[in-house]
Amino acid sequence: MYLRRPLCAFCLLFTLSLALIMHCTRGGGVNDGQPGFEGKRISFTGRIRSMEEKNGKLILQVGHTSISDKNILLYLSENNTTEDELHIGQRISAKGEAGEFDSALNRGQFDQKKYYGVKDIAFPVYNVVISGTGTSYDHLRDGLYRIRKKTAGIYERYFDRRECGIVKALVLADRSSLDDEIKEEYQNAGISHILALSGLHIATVGFIVFGFLKKVNIPSCPAAMVSSGIIMLYCLMAGMPVSAVRALIMFLLSMGALLAGRTPDLRTCAAIAAVIMLIIRPDSLYDSSFLLSFSAVMGIGLVYPSVRYMVSTVIGRSRIQRLHRSEVWMIRSCMAVLKTLMFSVSIQLALLPFTMWFYYQIPVYGIFVNLIAVPLAGFLLLASVAVGLLGALTFISFVGPFFEVIIRIPVLTVKGILKLYGMLAAAQASLPGALFVTGRPERIIMWIYGAVLAAVSVGGAVLEQRERSGRIKRKQVRNIKTSAAFMLALCMSGIILLFVRDTPEFEISSLYTGQGQCFVIHGKDVPTVMYDCGSTDEKEAGRYMVMPFLKCCGIRHIDTVFVSHLDRDHVSGIIEILNAENTGMGIGRIVISGSKAQEESENYPELLKAAGRHMIPVYKMMAGDSVRYRNMSLKCLSPGGTEGLGESDINEGSLVLSVEYTPDDGNCFKALFTGDIGSETEDVLVSDGIERYDYLQVAHHGSRSSANRDFLKRVSPRIALISAGINNSYGHPHEETLNILEQIGQTRTFITSRDGETDMRVFTKRGRMRFVMVSLNAL
Repeated sequence: MYLRRPLCAFCLLFTLSLALIMHCTRGGGVNDGQPGFEGKRISFTGRIRSMEEKNGKLILQVGHTSISDKNILLYLSENNTTEDELHIGQRISAKGEAGEFDSALNRGQFDQKKYYGVKDIAFPVYNVVISGTGTSYDHLRDGLYRIRKKTAGIYERYFDRRECGIVKALVLADRSSLDDEIKEEYQNAGISHILALSGLHIATVGFIVFGFLKKVNIPSCPAAMVSSGIIMLYCLMAGMPVSAVRALIMFLLSMGALLAGRTPDLRTCAAIAAVIMLIIRPDSLYDSSFLLSFSAVMGIGLVYPSVRYMVSTVIGRSRIQRLHRSEVWMIRSCMAVLKTLMFSVSIQLALLPFTMWFYYQIPVYGIFVNLIAVPLAGFLLLASVAVGLLGALTFISFVGPFFEVIIRIPVLTVKGILKLYGMLAAAQASLPGALFVTGRPERIIMWIYGAVLAAVSVGGAVLEQRERSGRIKRKQVRNIKTSAAFMLALCMSGIILLFVRDTPEFEISSLYTGQGQCFVIHGKDVPTVMYDCGSTDEKEAGRYMVMPFLKCCGIRHIDTVFVSHLDRDHVSGIIEILNAENTGMGIGRIVISGSKAQEESENYPELLKAAGRHMIPVYKMMAGDSVRYRNMSLKCLSPGGTEGLGESDINEGSLVLSVEYTPDDGNCFKALFTGDIGSETEDVLVSDGIERYDYLQVAHHGSRSSANRDFLKRVSPRIALISAGINNSYGHPHEETLNILEQIGQTRTFITSRDGETDMRVFTKRGRMRFVMVSLNAL
């Protein structure tokens, strides 16, 4: 079967080889920038490639610049050049303050630098002032951009903000006004593909135009040229997103095949399109849009035919045919639903490893939601396009009132479908276990899964070809059925394999949350425990820094959250996680310091309210209280050591937590978490006979007010961890604290502002315990 498609096989092998080479030589993907410009005021020239208005500010993508061989992103200052004065393809002179895209400092966090690196954008420039513009520009692309803006304005007339954001994303590939809440809602429901310009729908429109032109007796060649031109102009207007480029290339190849008297082949067209796009930009292999788009097509073209054949072979084709021809309409309807379900499952099998890699979770009921959402997506697109076309006609004076009446039909259709999508998303979110946190699979496991899925697809195709050729004897039918069942079982084994990962017995992860802190204790031998989670300078650190880390690690439940004290930089992230909806994450209980000063914090009632919404109990802990698990014990050392200490000072009243991990081999690892205690509490702990610890969270972000020399020498940690924000206004960590830690001699100090996420992993082998420190910035 595949030997009859040599071009398809060659393109797939080329793509696979390129992926292997880039995996071995570059590992995690692109991470290019333009060093040397950060924070400097620069002047440059360049040519405008695209324009976008977001939150009332104009953003330009400029190429062919005088300072970089890549594109740069310009954020224009207010009261500067207006959008009407600028044109696509125009040469400009400008100056502004060069910035730098943020790198991911925690596992699972969005890596802005890699994201823009894939798109060939080197760095941003802020507060840009345009000092000069050229007279020539690209009239075609600029005209299409103006049409796009006019169409967006029409949608803003007839739809509210939420509806307008979805329609613009679907029709114009414009996601600038799409709220994060909508993206998350659709992603959790498994219908986030609705928010992207569909390559399938683009190709369908092209074939409809081609078919119509043929019906009116236009020759094939002019009809192909006209339909191809329309699709090309539409893709240019939409900004040439990955799905549109793929659809355009595949459509052009299909037109060429038809003109040559050949039947277009989905697999061959998709494979050639992938090769063309990778030759132009090899870094597309790291682009989630590229991987998800082509995986979905390959799921349709490669996986679905084999899965359909194997399932029908195992069940029995004669039995399936009888059910399809049943006189009971309900049975026929069920068979149609099952066929659609099999089609959706095949696509999900191809998408699964990349969904887990980029999103760390899967919507459990997404396949069933798509049974309704996907068929309606075509109607939604057609109705949205109709609104844009009819809306343009309403500006014509003598026919405007007529079209104002007609346009209500597609407007109401769009509103109704979007309302139904919202109801479907809300309904599935209310079901138990709506989101299943999978974690990010290992790269080698993804390669193995890909090999398994390829073997199943090819094996099913070979069996089907042999059966159709009549080379299978009657006695071999049972063997064919057994082989089909084996390959389905092999496919299930591949899915299970994706969830296998090498997890340490015990691990302490110190996350970067800006000027704040968050520690997560996890591992296959212990329950998940969190100590603090907050920030004062990173917006929604709990949502965008901590939650992605937890999901990336496959953590679905936090047994206990300990809060040292209720300052914002230690508790804000916990409140954000509690207030988030449909996260797939559970919390067993929350433990706070028993100091009375905590109750006076403005965050105290907010924490109780957020916990109460989920019926999560909140406990108080004083010195001497402890929590015991099988291999781990957690004991509170403060507050409570001295009467009155910490009763009025919220920092001195921090919950000091001693953690001991004791595996079955008798070894012991000890960690101490101190919150924001000062020298007074440290003196008390020394007088109480504080022991030595392997791991220490240095108090108060390394402030000199907590740099008690006697305390640090008594603890003598092998590893000291300081949580501090990059360029924070407090100057944390202070030099005095770092000097004392250096004088201890045996202590290795890690700072989150310098090292990013830092993981301390404990492994035990043959009765010996060893530590491994991993810094994200060192990877």
